[in-house]
Amino acid sequence: MPPLTPENTYPTIVFVTHGGPLEAKSALLAASLAEHYLPAKMLTRLMEPFDVFDKISEETAQLFDELGVEQRFGKNEISIEYKHGNKITSMRGVTGPTIFLDSDMLLMCPFSWHHTFNADASAKPADLDTFRHGGGSWTEVWKLFGRKVPPKTYVASLSGEKIRPYFNAGFIYARDGDALSEAWLDASRRIDAAPKVINKRPWLDQIALPVAFSLLDWQPRELDVSFNFPNHLAGMEHGLPYFAHYHWPRIVAANPSLMHRTRSLITKYPLLKPILGKYDEWDEVLSKLDERE
Repeated sequence: MPPLTPENTYPTIVFVTHGGPLEAKSALLAASLAEHYLPAKMLTRLMEPFDVFDKISEETAQLFDELGVEQRFGKNEISIEYKHGNKITSMRGVTGPTIFLDSDMLLMCPFSWHHTFNADASAKPADLDTFRHGGGSWTEVWKLFGRKVPPKTYVASLSGEKIRPYFNAGFIYARDGDALSEAWLDASRRIDAAPKVINKRPWLDQIALPVAFSLLDWQPRELDVSFNFPNHLAGMEHGLPYFAHYHWPRIVAANPSLMHRTRSLITKYPLLKPILGKYDEWDEVLSKLDERE
């Protein structure tokens, strides 16, 4: 594991992109990062094969170039049918501090990156234990790896229930992205192949994440909700989070703070408007913005 040095102190932020509606979300995320993540170390994985994951548009490629987003190709090494698997190897080859972000997020304010340090890894507990509630067994998961079932030392961010290590995989900090990527892939494949573990999809990535931390002998740090705020489930009455996890454009359209952020980003980066305009799901957002002009 490389030591922290002045050359690798700032995390590289990684997110996934491919043609289709995801590219609009990725473009909006990239613009928000470019404005408020001053180290500006950004990498996007362009998913292959292109007969499954379409190429991004020329406008999005141009925007990434203008914003300084490095573009590397990536593949889903779990299953093409399991789209959440795109993220699992997205940090491969990124040594040193790394942050993975889901593409359906917005950085809302200047990001104090240092809050994620002093730990091997950091993530926000899941909103609720979707795996267990759907019939999944943590005992069967940990038995696969010859390890004791961890105690319920975390609190789900929405339900408030005590849970075992189980994190929302929308924001993940790792002290070494490449190391986490390989451990995460190993854990995911073994869990996915285990017939006694049910209710695996779409939660496989989140089920395997705490196992990956354990395989690396990493102790994850619990992040508060401001690093991965569930806008599809809650409002932002108590101030802006760092990262708003909005999931769908209709959530942006319904939230004044998200609309204001989107408007300011389109003003600063005009290429965003035609990129969002390619996809019908952004029509409500763009119509509301046009009304204000």
